[in-house]
Amino acid sequence: MKTISKYDSDYYEWSQEQSRLLRECQFDLLDVENLAEEIESLGKSDRRKARSLFVRLLEHLLKRRYVGIQECYRGWDVEIRNFSRAIFRILEDSPSLKNYLKEIADKCYQEAISSVEEEYELYDFSGGLNLEDVIKNLIEDKK
Repeated sequence: MKTISKYDSDYYEWSQEQSRLLRECQFDLLDVENLAEEIESLGKSDRRKARSLFVRLLEHLLKRRYVGIQECYRGWDVEIRNFSRAIFRILEDSPSLKNYLKEIADKCYQEAISSVEEEYELYDFSGGLNLEDVIKNLIEDKK
């Protein structure tokens, strides 16, 4: 019969206990399998968040450049700043994700194009964006 661990029954208590055990170097008492899974999921979560924010940024950059609805410009500009800042904060904490953004840039761009083309069928987005410039602006030091 399988016993239910604190991981399954009270995640918060489990996490606090694991943290305490780590600090006290009581490695033999750690729930290694679940700890490894949780650490791995943290990295995946950051990747998913960075990708999602990047797609949203690209969507708003495309709208701002190609959609001629001036009353929307201010809102799009605010969103562009917010998404850029959020991505920059993630990259500050996890600089290795800069390479990930470069790797997925084309896929994210295609996703963004599809999204804005569905939303704004009357506009032509074929002029595109310079992805290298977008990425460069995201990853350069903004002190």
